[in-house]
Amino acid sequence: MDTKQIVTMCEKLASKYRQHHLRKDLVSEGVLAVYERLAVKPEEYPASLYRRANKAMYDYINIKRLLRFQLLTWLLN
Repeated sequence: MDTKQIVTMCEKLASKYRQHHLRKDLVSEGVLAVYERLAVKPEEYPASLYRRANKAMYDYINIKRLLRFQLLTWLLN
């Protein structure tokens, strides 16, 4: 996959999440996850790269929620 295909794939994946204000961050997380994998295994299957990008975006969204919840809990105590 070339750079344009990777970015396009990540933009499509990011559009599935409702947090429009985080879209650029999600794309960045996905692209980073893909390039980290390609650094280790350059001939990785596109489906595997898709799953890695999707998982990176999912983890990013959930970490943001977890941190927000912990901050709220801390402020209320």
